[in-house]
Amino acid sequence: MAQWLEQDDGLSLSETAQVLGSSVSFVVANLAGRSVGVAAKLDKALLRQVERAPGRAPGAGP
Repeated sequence: MAQWLEQDDGLSLSETAQVLGSSVSFVVANLAGRSVGVAAKLDKALLRQVERAPGRAPGAGP
C-alpha cells in the first residue's frame, strides 16, 4: 500500500507514513488454521485532504 500511495498518488515517504499511521484500518480477512490474512483499508477520499509537498501532485510519482 505504501508503494501504491507513493507512485499513484505522488506522496512522499513522510506523507505516506503519516497517512498509513493515522488513517488505515486493518481487518482480519481470513483465519484458517495457522494462516491468517489481514487486509489494510484506506478511504480514498482522505487522500484529497493530504497536504502534499510543493511540486508534488497526484499521479506525479517519486
